[in-house]
Amino acid sequence: MRKPKLFCKRGHSRAPENLHSSGHCKICRRMQATIYRHDPKRKQYNYLWSRRSNLGHNYKMTVEDYNKLLEAQNNCCAICRRAAASFKKQLSVDHDHKTGKIRGLLCIYCNSIVINLLENRPELLPSALIYLQTNKLKAEVHSGKNWNEAK
Repeated sequence: MRKPKLFCKRGHSRAPENLHSSGHCKICRRMQATIYRHDPKRKQYNYLWSRRSNLGHNYKMTVEDYNKLLEAQNNCCAICRRAAASFKKQLSVDHDHKTGKIRGLLCIYCNSIVINLLENRPELLPSALIYLQTNKLKAEVHSGKNWNEAK
């Protein structure tokens, strides 16, 4: 019968409280996990796999379909028309939650704020437009400066 090792390859104690469920030393296991997690090749692979999986599972589309739709929108948000490259995150796939039909690609701001307003409370849109237009006029009349410049 083999005698159990008292230390791991790196010299850490192999006492029962220091052993991972896999049988490896907890410290070495943590170090290996950190190296694995921060490996650039691994991160790129995980990102691509996750992106492909998310698009396929949630929207029944491929990365190529996403890229074609992005190109058809001139690489910008379908509502605010800001360039996709100006955002930290990729454009979100906007879809009808009832039918599942894809409407376009939106930036995080338009997807979360504008679409929620239009879909959930469309009756607020006219009053929101009036509010923005009247306050824009008030701001122009009120000393010609916006509130940031007045400070």
